[in-house]
Amino acid sequence: MTIKTQTILVVRLSSFGDILHTATAVQALKRWNPQMNIGWLVQSPFHTLVRYLQGIDRVHILHTPWFIPRKLSQAYDMTIDFQGLMKSAFVSRFVSAKKHVGFHKSDLREKLAFLFYTHTLQWPYLKDETGLRQTLIRINHLLAKKLYSPEHVIFKNLTLLKFTGFPIHKFTTYWSPRVDFKEDPKATIIFSTWLKKKKLEPNAYIVVHISAGWPSKKWPLVKWEVLIKHFAYKLGIPVVVTWGFEDEKNVRELQKKFLPRTPVYFTPKWSWDVFIPLLKESRAVIGCDTGLTHLGAAFGKPVIFLMGPTDPDRNGPWRWDIQTTFYHKIECGPCMKKQCVFLHECMELISPEHVAGTLASNLELLKIKPAPKIPHENLPLHEDEYPS
Repeated sequence: MTIKTQTILVVRLSSFGDILHTATAVQALKRWNPQMNIGWLVQSPFHTLVRYLQGIDRVHILHTPWFIPRKLSQAYDMTIDFQGLMKSAFVSRFVSAKKHVGFHKSDLREKLAFLFYTHTLQWPYLKDETGLRQTLIRINHLLAKKLYSPEHVIFKNLTLLKFTGFPIHKFTTYWSPRVDFKEDPKATIIFSTWLKKKKLEPNAYIVVHISAGWPSKKWPLVKWEVLIKHFAYKLGIPVVVTWGFEDEKNVRELQKKFLPRTPVYFTPKWSWDVFIPLLKESRAVIGCDTGLTHLGAAFGKPVIFLMGPTDPDRNGPWRWDIQTTFYHKIECGPCMKKQCVFLHECMELISPEHVAGTLASNLELLKIKPAPKIPHENLPLHEDEYPS
């Protein structure tokens, strides 16, 4: 079968975890058609992450307010808006392209975004035509356990590839639940130097990420303290604590709770590229529904997601055999709200003792088989500003 070379612009402006969810579909597309030229339009704070994704030929950075229409320096055959918001649909429409692809308005949080698309696809398409949903259910059935969630957003993203000619009914041939990254020598040196200074060995520490983008997603600091002490004091397992800049005050407070010689290490103010080797060399990852936790999942690590306001079937573990979720279904959840208007019960109910026990009993989980390599992974990445 001859595959026509195409130029595709991926539109996913933010955020960290959502970009990783989109990357699994984009890299599957590149494996299917190595000659395809793929660009990515992303907002400035997240362009570093996209720059390190394998299979991306050009990165367009959105600096200006999204409501100011500007043209990109390059024309594309197709734009695919994986974000489905007014701002992403709007900017994608001003790209010179023959097709502007997005989700059907029934699947959009901001319904008017569909007005900017020339081609749309409805989520139930999975059930009726592609067989993708049935394939996921069949895999789970054959393994006698839940491996994949058919409702997960990574599979919803995969369906938009239909308009490129991608064989969705054979998605397992090209798709992987792992994300491939390019190596960054500078970031690797920074990480390796820090690791050596702390006398830590690769694959012998657990990463605990205490931050989250939404206040409603955050776990109480006192619970993080109990969890970290369980591993450091009771089990003697080194713990690397990572954090977002907005939690610097909490980190300073948490640091005071630990003795200087205990195996608890707090990362410096690193840029995102240094976290790539940190997560890649970790033994396991614990965090809320946030970007760095999903980065651990993208590397195929044993991961525990602590979730409350978001749906674990849609946004949680990428693979349920080596990754798990602590989630309490309560009357108001999953609310999908950034701020909790009640008592934050969904996160308060998660017990640090239960989390520690779950991970401690699963440290010897089997590793995931590496994904197929993406052709042209060593080609230089072209990066430009938007507008040009």
